[in-house]
Amino acid sequence: MKFLSERNIDADRIKQALRWISTINSQAQQAHLRSLKAKGTGQWFLDAHEFKQWVEKSGQPLFCPGIPGAGKTMMVSGVVDHLETLVSASETDFNLACIYCDYKTGNLRSNAEILGEMVRQLVQRNDQLAGPLLLLYDDHMERKTYPTLEELCGALKSTLSYHTVVYLVIDALDEISQNKRRTLMDTLFRLQTETSSVRLIVTSRPLPDVVAKFKDAPTLEIHASQEDVDTVVSTGLEGFRAPMNAEYREKVRQCITKTASGL
Repeated sequence: MKFLSERNIDADRIKQALRWISTINSQAQQAHLRSLKAKGTGQWFLDAHEFKQWVEKSGQPLFCPGIPGAGKTMMVSGVVDHLETLVSASETDFNLACIYCDYKTGNLRSNAEILGEMVRQLVQRNDQLAGPLLLLYDDHMERKTYPTLEELCGALKSTLSYHTVVYLVIDALDEISQNKRRTLMDTLFRLQTETSSVRLIVTSRPLPDVVAKFKDAPTLEIHASQEDVDTVVSTGLEGFRAPMNAEYREKVRQCITKTASGL
């Protein structure tokens, strides 16, 4: 990998720039989701042919639709943990950025801030790639402004170009307003087309505009498998405080598992 060496990489300046470019705490979100995820769930997704093809080969994005309650966000947390392992085991030219969209805050953030968070995550993993970020930081700090979407897209594209593979994970795209979602999808598709290193995976409810955008992309639907539901229910019953004999516990497990209907 080639590193940006034309700028003096100063650790303090990088820390300041990382704090400035994004206030989104994706690592805290991932840690919280990891603590909630039942051990052993979601393996069917990691074993799916579509996911393995996406991990191993660049090209088209992978679209993962799912109905509300299907477990899309929990599945993404498992995917991120899996990709973290791959990135850690690789040379330094592999990287990863994940955005968890949230309807409570999603429409308070601009698309530029979402791209800024991607830049932050990539640089945080490898501060030798901080050149594009520092250029923005030096320019805008003097004027007390924030970069435009096009400026962030350019910085992200420059950062991506120094990698062989970068996994970009976007969860719950449907939780962003339609106009903002359309612009973000166009931007992500442009990055996918113009930068050979990008491997984009997106989860969303199957909204018409999202489905239409990904109509030519490989699709892997997210649902709660019977095995996963059974594991989650069994784990929950183990921590149930009220006394419950083994026979009744088994009846409860079977009843909930059978009526889950993919949720």
